Amino acid sequence: MAGNFNYFRIDTAADPELFGTALAVDFNSAIAMPPALDLEWSNVVETGYEAIHGDWRKVAAQWMFKEAASSLGLAFPPQSREDLLQAFRTMECWPEYKAMADRAAGNLAEHGFATREPWQLKHWGTEGNADGGMIEALEGRKTVWFIANKCPTPVLKAWSRRVPEIDLHVTYADDQQRSGKRFIVREGRIGEQARLQPEERKALVEAFAGKCVKTQ
Repeated sequence: MAGNFNYFRIDTAADPELFGTALAVDFNSAIAMPPALDLEWSNVVETGYEAIHGDWRKVAAQWMFKEAASSLGLAFPPQSREDLLQAFRTMECWPEYKAMADRAAGNLAEHGFATREPWQLKHWGTEGNADGGMIEALEGRKTVWFIANKCPTPVLKAWSRRVPEIDLHVTYADDQQRSGKRFIVREGRIGEQARLQPEERKALVEAFAGKCVKTQ
């Protein structure tokens, strides 16, 4: 996981299966993302989508089209979507780019999002699934550990609504130990939040480091 991120700890009596399977943490267990949306907005997706379905002018000047356009006697950059696609279809990579573009367009039509990142940000409150997660179960208490870019507030609320009789005690701190909070989620609602003191942030980050290994 690149960039700034946050370490999370949840203490609760809830069943571990609430958070995922096999003592792992998966935000899909709270709010399931449509499988077709598991697609990254990569250069392949962006180029194919804009060329076929979007604003073709955004990608027409990409150097990858120069040889194909020249071989057909077309101007470079191509002067219309038709010329761009005529050149694109002669390229070996065309089937891959078209398949990804059509998938993104289908996602947009069906789900309102072309790829996973914007869907996750809206429905989970953070981009990306839980990272480096694990669940400890000791004497009826469970401790859930995971990493996320931002606080996954919608996920926490969804988990809580499934076990309204059980509290989720959430603590988190950022990787630089600059900020952190503690709060209780009860019946799908976030309670009053308290800021962690520097020594508390340090203790949380060090405790996480001793139990989990980042997978990305």
